[in-house]
Amino acid sequence: MASPLLNSLGDFAFIRLDGAPQVLTVHGSLVNRKGVSGTAAIREGIWGDPFTLRSAVDCLNLSDGALAIANYQASVFEELLPLVYAGVDYTQFGCLYLPIQVRPITLRVLYGAAGGLAPPSLAWVEAEWTLVPVSANTALE
Repeated sequence: MASPLLNSLGDFAFIRLDGAPQVLTVHGSLVNRKGVSGTAAIREGIWGDPFTLRSAVDCLNLSDGALAIANYQASVFEELLPLVYAGVDYTQFGCLYLPIQVRPITLRVLYGAAGGLAPPSLAWVEAEWTLVPVSANTALE
C-alpha cells in the first residue's frame, strides 16, 4: 500500500513545506469610550489572513521544474486548493486555500540524488506561496 503524501497543495506534491499554515479565525475589536465604564467586544466576522509557505520538490529535469513553476503560478487566483501539511489534512478545519502569489525561489540541477517524488531526480524546485484560507463552502467567481 502506497503511503499518503505528507505535503501537498491541491494536485501539487512536495517533499517539504516550511511555514505555519493558518485557518479561518474570528476577527473582532474592542470599543472603549471616554466617560463610560467597561469595554464592548464586537465580533466582525470569520475570515483567513494571508500567510506564506515555502515548498520544495524534486523534478525529473529542469524542463519539468520550469513547467512545475508555471503550473504553480497558473493557480494564482484561479482555484481553491486543499492543503495537506505534515500529514494533516486541513480540510478537516473547513478550509481550502487560495494562492494569491507564487514566487520561484530555486530551480537548479541535482547531482547524485536518490529517491524523491520524481526519481531519477535531476532538478530541484523551491517556491514561496502566499495563501489565504477560505471557507470550504466558498466558490470562486
